[in-house]
Amino acid sequence: SRARSLAADAAARAAQAQVAASGSPNTSGRFSVVSPIAGVVGAVSTTVGGFVASGGAVVEISDPAQVELVFNAPPALASEVTSGARLQVTGPSGSFEAVVVGVAANAREQSGAAVIRARSTSSALPPAGSPVTGTVVTNSQEGGLTVPADAVQTVEGRSVVFVADDNGFRVTPVLAGRRAGESIEILNGLSGDERIAGMNAFLLKAELAKGEAEHGH
Repeated sequence: SRARSLAADAAARAAQAQVAASGSPNTSGRFSVVSPIAGVVGAVSTTVGGFVASGGAVVEISDPAQVELVFNAPPALASEVTSGARLQVTGPSGSFEAVVVGVAANAREQSGAAVIRARSTSSALPPAGSPVTGTVVTNSQEGGLTVPADAVQTVEGRSVVFVADDNGFRVTPVLAGRRAGESIEILNGLSGDERIAGMNAFLLKAELAKGEAEHGH
């Protein structure tokens, strides 16, 4: 019918307009995809010869100058961190320094946990979405509390140590400071009188994860 013919013609014109807006292929039949922002390619969602659905993402690009690092911390520990504090951050590709730009309560957590936001002071950033851990960098203080570096483990994004009690060991969140050699400064969370797990703390972490997995089933 004429109505269907007009509809098909309109669809064809719309497709042609979309192609024209996207650019024309070169002599090899390839299209050039231009990003609206300058940045670093973090992920590629297609392969050579593949198809991309209308509105689908071809690549993910992030601007390192705008990427923020997000950490979750218990309220008691987060209160020790203020904007401008320096962090030593460890990610999949190594360590780098960052500075805290904000500390706020996490509205999604009823426990009162806080969100610490920071920005890297270097260009050594992992891809967006990568898991990272942060350690607060403080000025040197004589007589400060330090523990073996192996004693500090990361559980659910928090720095913790395993403190011995009558029932074995309990997970205790801590605010870790500067690392020097095989020791880490503890800014908050321990009094100094506790007995903690040292080089075998990673085994307790593994047992904890195993127990949670079995409980989940």
